[in-house]
Amino acid sequence: MHILKAAFVALIAGCGGDGDGSSTGATSYDGELNFTSSRAWAIGITQISVTGPEGGPFPSADRVFQLSNKDGVETIHWTGTSDADWLTFSQDSGTLLPGERVGVTIALDNAVADTLAAGSYHATANYVDASNPDSSIAVDWHLEVTPAEPPPEDDRVTDGLIALYEFEDGDGALVHDTSGYGAPMDLAIESPAHTSRVAGGLAVNVGTRIQSLSAATKLIDAATASNALTVEVWLESTDLDQNGPARIVSIAGANSAHDRNIMMGQGQYSSASDQIAVRCRTTTTTNDGTPAIATGPGSFGTGPTHVVFTRDAAGASTTYINGSAAVTGSFGGDLSNWDSSYLLTLANEADTDRSWLGALYLVAFYDRALSQAEVSQNLAAGAGLPDAGALTLTAGSVYANGPEGGPFSGTSNAFTVGNSGSLSIDWTASADESWVDLSNTGGTLAPGTTRLVDVTIGEAEAAALAPGLYSSTVTFTNTTDGFGSTTRDVSLLVSTTGGEVDVNFYVDASSGSDSNSGLQGAPWRTLAHAKAAATSGAVVGVYAGAYSLGETTASGRSEYLTFKAMPGPRPSLPGLWFDYENPTDTFLRVEGFEINSNGLRQVNMYNARHVELVDCDIHGDQWATGGQGVDAVYLHYCWDILIERCAIYDVFRGIVIAKTTRPTIRRNYVRTKAGTLIAYSGGNEDGVIEHNHLAGDAYTGYPTNPDAVESPHASIISIRSGGLTIRGNLMHGAGSSSGMMCYSPDAAGGEDAYSDLLIENNALYDTTNSNAVRIYNLGHNVVIRNNLFYSRVRSGTCPDGMIGNQRYRYYSPLTVHSYGPGLDGSGLELYNNIFIGLISVPNEATEFNNVVWAWGGATPLSMSPSGTSHIAVSTASSCGNHSTFFEDGFFANNPNLSFPQAVVADFSLDPNGLGANFGNPSVQPQQSLGSVGPDGFLRDDGPLRSSSKHSVGPYQLP
Repeated sequence: MHILKAAFVALIAGCGGDGDGSSTGATSYDGELNFTSSRAWAIGITQISVTGPEGGPFPSADRVFQLSNKDGVETIHWTGTSDADWLTFSQDSGTLLPGERVGVTIALDNAVADTLAAGSYHATANYVDASNPDSSIAVDWHLEVTPAEPPPEDDRVTDGLIALYEFEDGDGALVHDTSGYGAPMDLAIESPAHTSRVAGGLAVNVGTRIQSLSAATKLIDAATASNALTVEVWLESTDLDQNGPARIVSIAGANSAHDRNIMMGQGQYSSASDQIAVRCRTTTTTNDGTPAIATGPGSFGTGPTHVVFTRDAAGASTTYINGSAAVTGSFGGDLSNWDSSYLLTLANEADTDRSWLGALYLVAFYDRALSQAEVSQNLAAGAGLPDAGALTLTAGSVYANGPEGGPFSGTSNAFTVGNSGSLSIDWTASADESWVDLSNTGGTLAPGTTRLVDVTIGEAEAAALAPGLYSSTVTFTNTTDGFGSTTRDVSLLVSTTGGEVDVNFYVDASSGSDSNSGLQGAPWRTLAHAKAAATSGAVVGVYAGAYSLGETTASGRSEYLTFKAMPGPRPSLPGLWFDYENPTDTFLRVEGFEINSNGLRQVNMYNARHVELVDCDIHGDQWATGGQGVDAVYLHYCWDILIERCAIYDVFRGIVIAKTTRPTIRRNYVRTKAGTLIAYSGGNEDGVIEHNHLAGDAYTGYPTNPDAVESPHASIISIRSGGLTIRGNLMHGAGSSSGMMCYSPDAAGGEDAYSDLLIENNALYDTTNSNAVRIYNLGHNVVIRNNLFYSRVRSGTCPDGMIGNQRYRYYSPLTVHSYGPGLDGSGLELYNNIFIGLISVPNEATEFNNVVWAWGGATPLSMSPSGTSHIAVSTASSCGNHSTFFEDGFFANNPNLSFPQAVVADFSLDPNGLGANFGNPSVQPQQSLGSVGPDGFLRDDGPLRSSSKHSVGPYQLP
């Protein structure tokens, strides 16, 4: 048996510290525990003391001890233990051969020590001989945690701060970087009218962008250099239904739908909206920064909220909400693949509509991961919200139009004025034009209260106005402290009633001269000169000839300048373009021209406002070039655009509308080769598509031209924005994607919930897809009334080869695929429609007075409609070769129909009829729309089109 003897030898050799072993820095103290051949332990004990504040940091407390079997003759088996979890051992067991020695480090576990409350803590580290458990060598530790001094109320963490936005800039169009680090990286508000100043911050009321003027270089460089960052936001969400995610902070580029450096947003796609999601690009994620790290549903709520995301250099990531760690995860790899050209954008994405609505009080960026204590410090510092009242106002505008003398449509809107602050405020509302009436012009608002203000265009005053576009501003003012004061736009378009318009100036390409007076008999030669020389509001008569019209800088007029074709051959333009760097008031009307070029866009407008194209022929020389389809009209970031009575043909796509406010597409004939007829893309507001004839081309094959587009996929009207009226259109013979389709969010800018849609008085039939109308992500206030929807007959004959379920002879006229996050489908209302084929809509939808062929499917509306709906059934119980429009089907053999009315109806009066009456008007059934004339429009002769009944579908307008 071996005999051990232990003694502390030079326990604090060369330490340079205090005699009790207390730490004064990062020095490691070496001591030697010497095991010998003696039987008895000579136990040396020392005390080591460490002192630090609650939450840390603590000074270095590493201690290195040498265990040796210096004089022994047998192998020693030893273990090291501690009675505190705030001590760690570099090695807690081992063996010592005779003459062998090993170094062991005992250290303070800072991660545990940082969590300890203020107080005194004691622990003992023991080295025990396994052969003699009663013997040990002990080191006594003392840890003193002193109370943390609370930071001053306004003391925010500044170490590592790279950019800071405090939104204290009044009502300006810039948000200033107040960090003091490097060159200030200020942000520009794309549409200041869509924002308002609130107590301590900036409210985003309507979708816009708050974006850096150039690349976010100092943020990107700092993050990639440190491989770490913190994004901190004080905010208040307007709506917990926002999703997508709705972008709060983003550093992304032109393809921001799929590429970004980092993004913090509200909601998670296909999940709850009351949560925070973060995407961060690293060398181990996608370019989109996915998979995202998201807090759980219900973790994010209303009211001012402190949200902080941190990523340390090792990739460990945490999202804090109001000081608590809501979720932890890892964005592994490093940030070396961040794109240095990307912009910083708040409240939206760089080039994709993912707008977020709410108030921003503070946004900060750090080049390191803040600790939880530092997050708490910034939380305690607050958002800088003053004790004040703050006026709030619902979004929207008023846009009315109608002929000279009236009547006018869209003449009223209701706005809710509220006080979201902590003190009462006085407020006023006023309009700067006499033809605008207000139901309430001011008063006092206690905190949390609201008032309703109806903004209405007076019919009598409007009827007295001459043709033109009239604008007014309604100003809502917080007269107590100014917070929340804002404006809303009111516009009135008065159109001519068809009389001859007086011509003020003339242009003739063949006989004119720009040195002439421009008067009759002395015409100008070019449109450019006429535009510069003619007075605002003038009408310029243009004779036949070849002209050009395009600009990158407008002359800044406030009334329309009209270029009107003179009688005779049409004047021509080789394309028309208005391409401005910033939103620009163009105020130009082009009437009666032929617009034709060999380019990809016949008409191209970017940042243009107040442009009208009337009675023009717009077509291409070839419908595809360079492997791309030709667009007739392309609108991007425009405002108040009217396209009326134009013929659009021989193009791939008709009219493409993106990020445009108040576009009106009226009474046009559009025929495309293969692509979408009207593309209502993302980011649009208050659009109107009415009384158009939208038809597919008779073209059945693709040309041998290698530039032809070979794989078209399109809708007659593709919808990727809410806030749209589709009224009185005749649509047929196209729609390989669908007749009309509200696209899913992952389909190039689709919305998370389509709301505020009015679809009325349309006839849509003979589509080239199995769905006439498809809706993904149904939202609020979607009204479908007075329409005929019919897709097409199923292929084959029943029962010997019909494709699909043979009970249903016709494809679906209406399918609702999904609802917006958190919604149940109750936002849909169906009135007075005729549906040919099975429809699949939510049980929660509201309906009455519809005529339906086959009502059922996986998600039926109801087997007991609430109103006087009809189910049209066939007199035959077998499928195939039946002359009526409805052949066999779900209802033919069901004797227990619970619908209020089940009728036998024949809509075709012609064995080959396709959804509308092509037969004898004198024998039309009660449910008929009317007959189709040779021009392709419905005649006004059907029983459902009398003055005492709803008018279903479009008819030819004068």
